[in-house]
Amino acid sequence: MPPGPLSSRILNGLKRQENTMAAQRYSPPWVKITISLLATLICCILGSSIGSVSIDPYTVFLIAISKVPFLTLTSQWSESSEIILWQIRFPRVILAVLVGSSLAVSGATYQGIFRNVLADPYLIGVASPSISALILAGAAIGAFCTAITAILMLKSEPDLRPVLSWLMGGLIRAQWNHNLLLLIYLTPGLAIIFSYSRILNILQLDESYATNLGVNVDKAKNILILASTLITAAAVSFSGIIGFVG
Repeated sequence: MPPGPLSSRILNGLKRQENTMAAQRYSPPWVKITISLLATLICCILGSSIGSVSIDPYTVFLIAISKVPFLTLTSQWSESSEIILWQIRFPRVILAVLVGSSLAVSGATYQGIFRNVLADPYLIGVASPSISALILAGAAIGAFCTAITAILMLKSEPDLRPVLSWLMGGLIRAQWNHNLLLLIYLTPGLAIIFSYSRILNILQLDESYATNLGVNVDKAKNILILASTLITAAAVSFSGIIGFVG
């Protein structure tokens, strides 16, 4: 029996209300991206202004703008401030941004692939004896390699600051060429991951659904894992070992 005029008006009203509420909840992605970029820029400026030699944020902004090609600004700052920022602080800050973005993207990709199953018994190794044995073997090998590293450090030259700096993680030795080399690995890795972003969203569903939609699940997972590992390895090679919770 078809609905009456009153029922049709009620259904249409409910649909309009639902569409209105959905439109209010929806936020365009470019708004969030713009806010994130502005917040990152502000943090970079503030981070560059802090140090043993304090430089006001406005001067930091002017010096950064003065390095833009085809843009000439009258120098209103001291030469020492420009040297400190351009040769020491800017490379560190930019490397921190690149490393942080690399770890963030790779971590989000891993979570998307494994669907945040950090507490899954198959991942923590209590579901089967073979998995448990594998994880225990990996822990033993890791401890053995750590012991070898400690022995080599004790028997090496007295000045171990570069090695210790890398082991503890840090950006104190950052240079402009480090940023350029990191971009060589970061750019193709990010391009691959972003090109698979829709497939990564589909993988949040059951794998059978993704397969029915024409997604080669195994191939997509392998490519995403390789790309994520590439940018993570590149970031860690320049910043050192960083405690990373993905």
